[in-house]
Amino acid sequence: MKTVLIALTLALSSASVQAVPLSFFDTRYSISALAIAGANVDSNSGDSLASSLPLFTNSLSSSGDAQASGAALADDGVLGTLADALGADDPASAVASSEFLGSFLAPGGLIELMLDFDVDGQNEGLGSASSLLRVILLAGSDTLLDTTYSTTGIFRPLVIGMAAGTEGLLSIALTSTADATGLTDLATTAGGLNFAVQAVPEPSSLALALLAGVLLTVRVSRTRGDRIRV
Repeated sequence: MKTVLIALTLALSSASVQAVPLSFFDTRYSISALAIAGANVDSNSGDSLASSLPLFTNSLSSSGDAQASGAALADDGVLGTLADALGADDPASAVASSEFLGSFLAPGGLIELMLDFDVDGQNEGLGSASSLLRVILLAGSDTLLDTTYSTTGIFRPLVIGMAAGTEGLLSIALTSTADATGLTDLATTAGGLNFAVQAVPEPSSLALALLAGVLLTVRVSRTRGDRIRV
């Protein structure tokens, strides 16, 4: 029986597979920042199709004592946003966004996302602010994943296997928004994301056959043992 257990362990070990980074094509990072204070507006943006990584942009607007600012950055596997608004006689608001878009051909098996998301912020008076992360994964015209995160955490959504050769599209968008309308209103928020995407191949047919053989051996051994006891 000990020999059978060892063989079963070896079979399970051989059946395990290592996740590998998913290869993307037609990738694109884009960033934008918008700041509004009273009637004054400042807006800037950037795109990896026009500039090399890392990308960074910011905006700043003021009207009297009202101030607003936004900033966004993007690098390989990294997104970051900041929005800040201070109200006074005039309202103030800011929006910052950082996005990743990439296509891939599924190698078969599972697709695993690793999202290390961090959110921080502060509100005073009637000020309001939030940083939201939205992740969408498409397989052709089918939506396999559409999830929004708003709290700090490490998330590992696992997508059910896609047939090998299926073209997929991954969209990750981080957006920070701050609004302050009154004299004592303050709103600030920042979001940061480190992400990676891995393909988890299906176990090989050889490993599965080996596992089936070991299980059959266990069954035969038990049957013989029962006969001896009889």
